[in-house]
Amino acid sequence: AVDTHPSQPDHWRIPAVAHGAVALLILGVTGASLRFFYTRGLSNLYGDGLAHMEGARRIFDSITPGYEEIGSVWLPLYHLICAPLAINDFLWRSGLAGGLVSSAAFALTAYVMFRLGAEINRNLAAGLVALAGVLLCPNLLYLASTPLTEPLALLWSVLVAYALFRYSQSGSWKSLAAAALAALMGTLTRYEGWNVLPFAAALVFLIHAFPWRQRLIRALFFAGIAGTGPLLWLIHNAYRYQNPLEFY
Repeated sequence: AVDTHPSQPDHWRIPAVAHGAVALLILGVTGASLRFFYTRGLSNLYGDGLAHMEGARRIFDSITPGYEEIGSVWLPLYHLICAPLAINDFLWRSGLAGGLVSSAAFALTAYVMFRLGAEINRNLAAGLVALAGVLLCPNLLYLASTPLTEPLALLWSVLVAYALFRYSQSGSWKSLAAAALAALMGTLTRYEGWNVLPFAAALVFLIHAFPWRQRLIRALFFAGIAGTGPLLWLIHNAYRYQNPLEFY
């Protein structure tokens, strides 16, 4: 007989005080890192960062504001999130319109990694080791101060991993939907997010001993939501530039 109802994990929980202490630590490190790189003029140097700020500003402030300014090549989500901040001249010129978004993404990534490490191992110390891996990484700390897309893309990837872990424990549709939505956001942030989809869908198909039909339905549910991102981008390029692969 096949057990189609995965057993629920016992009720181990991260202590509430640990959540608060970790959140304060993450906010402190993130804020200090942003200040360190920004005050030294290091956070808005890279050409791609300048281009992202231009792209975000043009959505509201250009000769042809609006949909036409989404453009091609760069996936749109980062620009759309930064656009309301880029209206402000100071935030736009300094790059902080993107740096603040990147810092927020970094902080959330660190928190999710803490939870993932702790919950997988059912051990608070393991969560702190995972957290240290993020907060002590100089490359990540620097990227978190920049108007670049990598921190946001990393957040979506970590959220996919965390939601799929929760799905592996419970088999719940809620966790599966959360993983699919995070994957969808990732596909609209960086093209690396597209590569995640077939592997994540395969994991959804294989991870539980449900009947084959139910496995297929769940994998298609995940792929149908997450795959909407690449599909929309192909449609956008076909409509706007008469070539679905214009971005390529």
